[in-house]
Amino acid sequence: MNRTQIDQYGLSAREGGDPTLVSGRYAIQREAERLMVLDVAAKLDVRPKDRLIEIGCGSGNLLIPLSFMVKETVGLDHPNVCRYVRSRISDRNIETVGCNFFDYQADIGTWFDKVLIYSVMNTLSDQDEAVAFVDKAVELVAPGGRLLLGDIANIDRKARFMASASGKAFDAKWRKELASSKEDRGRFQHLGGEAVFQPSDRFIVSLMSRYRERGFDTYLLPQPPDLPFGNTREDLLITRSPD
Repeated sequence: MNRTQIDQYGLSAREGGDPTLVSGRYAIQREAERLMVLDVAAKLDVRPKDRLIEIGCGSGNLLIPLSFMVKETVGLDHPNVCRYVRSRISDRNIETVGCNFFDYQADIGTWFDKVLIYSVMNTLSDQDEAVAFVDKAVELVAPGGRLLLGDIANIDRKARFMASASGKAFDAKWRKELASSKEDRGRFQHLGGEAVFQPSDRFIVSLMSRYRERGFDTYLLPQPPDLPFGNTREDLLITRSPD
């Protein structure tokens, strides 16, 4: 995994502060970020009896509200991030696991009705690691369960949008808002060094085929444009047969 980014999330969580900024998003996206919960809940079809795990739970902006909709919730992330999440909650049905997902060992027979991976692909180093990450995650999906690989930063989708008239107008507005935001000025400029995996149309189609061949159903779902990066990102839903 991209150690620079992972460590930065851990440092940000240790320093505390605003959950949107700790999650790695921009301050100007606070309102849009709140809209993610209902979109994710609908795509996962969350139900009161569900066991849900979020792999890469970040500051808890999805995990915490989703915990009110299900029976049991697990959040997995950097140890500092998990401590930050616990500082935000009390008396909730949330267990946090502070570790690298590749080191996570679920008890034999442990399955989850709903598995959420959101805004995580950009922390992986390359295509092989991304495939291994999703392979490990689908093993946690219970029969009849769902996995949402959300907020995929597809470089081809972004290129198509940015080349359009609406994309150019959005970019101009975005740059203006970013320049006027004191909280966002200079953020993320220090990141770099390590390669970051960039999903493409070809990669996403290959994932869909990979899991269909393994007996899952897969669906590519659009994001509403009013989500933080809704115009340039998309979600992959993977479902396991109940049989």
